[in-house]
Amino acid sequence: MRGNSIFNNTGLGIDLNNDGVTPNHVGFLAGPNDFQNYPVITNAHGYAATTVVAGTLNSLANQTYFIDVYRSPAPDPSGYGQGKFYLGSVNVTTDGSGNGSFACTNTAGNYSGQYVTTTATSAGGDTSEFSLAVLATNQPAPSAQFTGPLTWHTNGFVLTLTLATNFSYRLQATTNLAANPIVWIDLTNVRRHQHFIHFHRPHRHQLPPALLSRRLAVMQRRQMIWRQGTRTRRI
Repeated sequence: MRGNSIFNNTGLGIDLNNDGVTPNHVGFLAGPNDFQNYPVITNAHGYAATTVVAGTLNSLANQTYFIDVYRSPAPDPSGYGQGKFYLGSVNVTTDGSGNGSFACTNTAGNYSGQYVTTTATSAGGDTSEFSLAVLATNQPAPSAQFTGPLTWHTNGFVLTLTLATNFSYRLQATTNLAANPIVWIDLTNVRRHQHFIHFHRPHRHQLPPALLSRRLAVMQRRQMIWRQGTRTRRI
């Protein structure tokens, strides 16, 4: 059951057991459509002429699932679904614990103010009930902000950046701001932690503390480079 227009039902748009919303579970559970778990939307926003929907799925381990995304002017009274307009799909493959994450970008329009919901369908064709509907908000442009102090270590440095989610970023540093042209070094040793990014610079590119502090201040104001799609933008 994929890509349909499902709305104005007196009950749930998809009700696997005809008893209302079926909670997600861990592992296999025999029943209608094997009680396929529905996704959990973690972010839904409109940006420019696109709509981005991100979320997670917990299901059987090491399996590929199809995530279908829908929108509606209003949510179902239960809060789950329904799906009046189809927005598109994306695949997700779960890890050894049965967890996977996804992000679907619809380029047909900015649907902020609409309620977004999703379903998951297994490779065998078992479709879940609708996920909890989430109101898509209007997303500002990509942003990066230093939110933690710089900590200098003998083998590098540590700092914290807070970034707008669902965008791709490129982090760079330099050892000489006076050079013309300035030679930038990509920071590749990056570790993601929740909504924050911490990075540690290896010793071979160690920067003096004074120069690094100066470099970070300049980069925060105007030298951060990000990429979204094929566009590169400098502020």
